[in-house]
Amino acid sequence: VVRVERRSPEYALANVRFFDSWQGMAEAALEAGVEPILALTGVQTIVPLKDLWSSRRCYFRILNTVQSEQLARASGIAMNWIIQDSNPESEEALIELVRKTDAQVILTKDSGYSGGLEAKIAVSQQLEVPLWVLKRPLLPAFDYVVYERKELLMLLLRLKKELLATEELRPGFTTGTCVCAAVKAS
Repeated sequence: VVRVERRSPEYALANVRFFDSWQGMAEAALEAGVEPILALTGVQTIVPLKDLWSSRRCYFRILNTVQSEQLARASGIAMNWIIQDSNPESEEALIELVRKTDAQVILTKDSGYSGGLEAKIAVSQQLEVPLWVLKRPLLPAFDYVVYERKELLMLLLRLKKELLATEELRPGFTTGTCVCAAVKAS
């Protein structure tokens, strides 16, 4: 089993706080009495954070797609708390969004470099707004973990060569075709 993982920036910053669950994050926000809150967590987290947005001003930034809008509407949240954005990870756009909402805390998840976590940390530091981050879940062990496309392709090529060098495969059209198709598809 191969997992393609996102790399995460190293962070040990005073205003970055980590949580194990959305519920724990919501409880901490309710206890601290912070608002308004800017959730850069995506449309899928609106329902898990319902206790928070039903009693505090909480803006959710979601992708500007029909599907995201439909999910937001289905959650029951008032659409005036939804911000649809098609350029979500630029620092300039994040700064403008934090200022526009007057956010006192930013909620996000550990989405690694490719998910814009680095930009969120930079904005949090620059504006001195606390950033609360949901930790990545613990995952089962994988046979291989890669972080970039090139690593994945090199691993697949190595595995293909190892597999074809063994006598485990039966000769024939079907087996060879399946192996080649699987590697090509990957």
